[in-house]
This record gives sequence, C-alpha cells and structure tokens, in this order.
Amino acid sequence: MLRRLLMVIASLAGPIWAEPVWADTAPVLPEATLKRIESAPDRFLEAAAVLIHGYGSGGGIDKAGIDRFVTLERAGARASAQRRLLAADLDANGAIGTDEIGVAAAAASARSRGKLFALHARADADGDGSVSAVELTAHAGAEALAAFTEAEAQAARSVLACDQDGDGHVTLFEVRRALAALEQAA
Repeated sequence: MLRRLLMVIASLAGPIWAEPVWADTAPVLPEATLKRIESAPDRFLEAAAVLIHGYGSGGGIDKAGIDRFVTLERAGARASAQRRLLAADLDANGAIGTDEIGVAAAAASARSRGKLFALHARADADGDGSVSAVELTAHAGAEALAAFTEAEAQAARSVLACDQDGDGHVTLFEVRRALAALEQAA
C-alpha cells in the first residue's frame, strides 16, 4: 500500500517544489506539476498523510523524516535482492555458484527458475559463474535504486514545500492549506 501511495506522489508531484508555501499563497510549481496535483489533490493529501504519520514525529515531518523513509524503502529493496540470491548459497560460503543456482532452481516453479538464473547472471558482474559477496552487495544496491528511484525520493521530498511557517517541519494542516491555496488560485 505504501509503495502504491508513493507512486501516486511521484505521478502527482513531479519536480520538487521551488519554494515553500506561505500562509494562503499558492506554491510556485511547474505547470505540469500543478495540473497533476489539481487533478487529484486528495490522493496527494493521502500520500502526504502516510509520510507524516508514518515517518514523521510530533504531527509533522521534516527532511530527516523523509530521508529516513527513503533509506528504509531502499534498505528493504536491498535486503530483498540479497535474500533472493543468498537463499541459494547452499554451502554458506558467501558466494553463489551456478551449481547452487541449479539446485535451488530445481525446487522452484518454471517461472521462478528462469528468474533465478537471470538474477544470478545479472549479479555475476565478472562473469565467472559465481556471485561473490562484493558482487552481491553491488547488485543489491543497484536493485534498491531501481526499486525506489531518485524520482520517487524527490516526489516524497516535494511534501516539504508545504512548509508554510518555514520551520522545516510540515504538518498535515500545512499540506491541506497549500492544496486549498492551489484550489483558490485556480
């Protein structure tokens, strides 16, 4: 659910807002971003609420809270990428060879077998048939960035532009006021 809400933010927010919103003044946004937010302000508000209540504190969120959110999303994706390959490290030596992938694949469905072999080949950067701990770490990091892109991180950070009092801490009230100001300016 959270991933889906972030996709909503990414689709609605576009580039990070240029400046904070003050009082009842509409934020200065690129035209395309304005149109996306204006078409679904409730979805933006819901996604902002998830960030504020889930990763903020004291009823609001700041840059550190957004950064924690981004870090946690990427850490989960990184762990998932590592787990998929480490499950095939049958001798627990930290390297996953093609023979181990073959054993693991034999126990998997046809679709999973193909994915496992493709995953192993992608992670095997030097092409020697074995994924070392270094290759696994690099592969997992790349998978994390692909799973939670910088565009998605910037979309989450765009909520910070609703900081109406300039204290660096955005509340849901401030997001609502910013959206109301956008509506009035339209």
